[in-house]
Amino acid sequence: MIRKIGIGCGGLIVLVMSSCSAATPAPTPRPGSSAVYERIAALTDCPSLQREFDTADANGKRDREAGRAEQAAWATAYMRAADERMKSLKCY
Repeated sequence: MIRKIGIGCGGLIVLVMSSCSAATPAPTPRPGSSAVYERIAALTDCPSLQREFDTADANGKRDREAGRAEQAAWATAYMRAADERMKSLKCY
């Protein structure tokens, strides 16, 4: 709904600025493979999720030691996804 307000140009600028600041930012894409996130989301048993977490942890350590920062960041994101899934299933 558009309302006309007779407060001049200064009011219009404030109105435009406030409407821009209320915009929702675009979601940040998750690093790595969407297939890994889908696999984690589909798991329903805690031991399998713990294995996903442990695998990502080992891969991340290997990647950091080899200087592969981008892949290490993917591993950290996979660990976070597995951890969040375990929490949602009340694994701990």
